[in-house]
Amino acid sequence: MPEPLTPAGATLDDGPSSSSVDPPPASPGAPPARPLTRGVAPERRRSEKRALLFAALVLLAGAALGAGGFLLEQTTSNWRPQIVRTQTGWRITEVRMLGFDGLALCDERIAWQDGASILLLDLRSGKARLLGPGNEARATWQPAISERYVVWFEGAREGASSADAWTYDVATRRRRHIATLDDVLSFPSVSGTRTVWCTTRDAESRIVGVDLTNDKGLVVASEYGRPVIDGALVAWARSSGSGLSSFVLADVTQGRSWAVIPSGLGGAADLTGFDLSGRTLVWGQQDAQTAVGRIVAQNVDTGAANVVAEGTRTATAPSIAGDTVVWAEQTPDAAAYRVMGRRLRGGPSFQIARVDGQVQSALVSGGIVAWLVDNGDRSPTWIETARIPR
Repeated sequence: MPEPLTPAGATLDDGPSSSSVDPPPASPGAPPARPLTRGVAPERRRSEKRALLFAALVLLAGAALGAGGFLLEQTTSNWRPQIVRTQTGWRITEVRMLGFDGLALCDERIAWQDGASILLLDLRSGKARLLGPGNEARATWQPAISERYVVWFEGAREGASSADAWTYDVATRRRRHIATLDDVLSFPSVSGTRTVWCTTRDAESRIVGVDLTNDKGLVVASEYGRPVIDGALVAWARSSGSGLSSFVLADVTQGRSWAVIPSGLGGAADLTGFDLSGRTLVWGQQDAQTAVGRIVAQNVDTGAANVVAEGTRTATAPSIAGDTVVWAEQTPDAAAYRVMGRRLRGGPSFQIARVDGQVQSALVSGGIVAWLVDNGDRSPTWIETARIPR
């Protein structure tokens, strides 16, 4: 059964923390007026004390009712998607018709957006959880997920450029605020205990982040980019006037960075996206007119590259985990889509699933593949998962 939002600083077993729902501490009473004559100030009458006590009780009751109303709203609101176990994994279908988006996958968990809601699903149990937004936010940005943390942004209203960064710790089952962004220039990316994103600071674009073990800030680079992090490596694309010119790699532990020139980049094609795993960068490009694309894997140290797939109508950016690359493409007859995979250590590409719908993203992690399908035309969006055949 899906579970409700966990308030900031609260666990699933404990009651709400004082920082989120408890009333503020009562203000101390004003000091007694100085008597006009020397001696002891007159004692308050019992009726006056009783009235003050009653007023305090009313304030406490009102605050408690307000907190309880917030938790009840999160518990009873219709945020729960339809979750069904399939022969290969899970199928999660929206019910509110707000549209799924922003799929993220790490090992046995997925996170995604359902409208403005941020949801988390444990693929072992099928148990879902609502992570956000909080009661003061109305907009969210695509989440990111690592083995322990989910990171996302919340804004006060739709179309807002500023946001607050939040994280949910799956080990402690707590969510907390980690940063405030003046301008959101990229989605977050998280790996292990580090998360990065692009924002502005002092009117300049910067790639920054947070160490989630101590909430200490990280400064990666003073330039614009949409960063992806894996371990201690951060990668982003650098563009020139004619399009992609290079990828930049930065090691946040060593404080050094270097450029990787894309091997065999076609000048007329657009970058569809990129991903990073270990020392391998995988990226895709697609012809804007024919939609025919290619996917390339490249070593970030030596620059050695090999083509993973080409000559097909690729539908999504590639995703990589270890030596496995996953993407989605149209079938040769354009009647459907298929989720494909290939091992970099050798062997041909293989089909993971045939999908009767338009695949928006396909991801791989820990031997599990997840893909998001959106047909438009007011059809419900859905997510499917499967294990990669060995």
